[in-house]
Amino acid sequence: MPRRHGIGLEQNQAVGLFGVWDLFEVLTKPPFRTTPLGTSHEPTSLAFHFRRALELLFYCLDGFQQKHIAFDKFLENGGIAGPNPRAFYEIQTEANAFAQGVLLNLNIVLDDIARIIPFVLFALPTKSQKPKQGFIQFKKHRLPEYPDASIVPQLKALFDELDDKSSWLESSIGFGTGMRQRLSHYTDWIILSGSAPPGKDQMRSSLNLVSIGTSEYKVDFPSALKILLHALCDWLDRLDSLLVEHLCVRAKLEGFEWQPPEECPRYFLPVVRSTTKREIPKVDYLYLPLCISPHKLQSNSSI
Repeated sequence: MPRRHGIGLEQNQAVGLFGVWDLFEVLTKPPFRTTPLGTSHEPTSLAFHFRRALELLFYCLDGFQQKHIAFDKFLENGGIAGPNPRAFYEIQTEANAFAQGVLLNLNIVLDDIARIIPFVLFALPTKSQKPKQGFIQFKKHRLPEYPDASIVPQLKALFDELDDKSSWLESSIGFGTGMRQRLSHYTDWIILSGSAPPGKDQMRSSLNLVSIGTSEYKVDFPSALKILLHALCDWLDRLDSLLVEHLCVRAKLEGFEWQPPEECPRYFLPVVRSTTKREIPKVDYLYLPLCISPHKLQSNSSI
């Protein structure tokens, strides 16, 4: 299955890919939209909100990576003993702000995805079928109540994977253990440090999420973020494929033909325009998986 969530390349410039964005967009327009254009329409409001949250997610990922790079350069220039020791405190403060922004906006993006799913499944979802509080409530309380017909068992199996304590959900917004929870509700902070391996002069950077006042919790934040985002993108690829297939079937049942857009939705990066374009680093970009295959989604739906 082609990857539709991650980072793509266009003339060596980075584009952020997020396939589920299509689900929001198609529901805002006829033939799926049956209410008059210009009137209040919940999927349209969700689509607007989702675009803004997704833009902020990419912006904060971009900002955090730039602080990560800036700290590496700070160490190369001598660190605290270098020409600008105060830069350490500026970089650390800004890295924490961007890290919190990443996890906050990721949480918002997930909540919006949960809110749009009932509109994918049902032409007119009832109040009881729509989650009031987002992703976690949808997973625990709304989805289990849906009748086991058509797509629902497959959807339940996909969400059941997230019960694993090592899942991306637990590491991101899981109660008490997720990095978003740790930064919001605990005395946790990202601490920057540098150390040189034995026999080496060049210092290596560390950006650890630690619990202040105790040694019980310490996470390599960039590595944890990369693992989280790679697993999330894989899961979203499968969710996207499943929901698009259902929309194709639903369209036929409602008397019209529909096929998903061939090209994956994308954001050009960096989000904030600058006079220079940043090329894709050799390893990765924004801690997201690199999409080297066509970003198209094929549907083989039939009824």
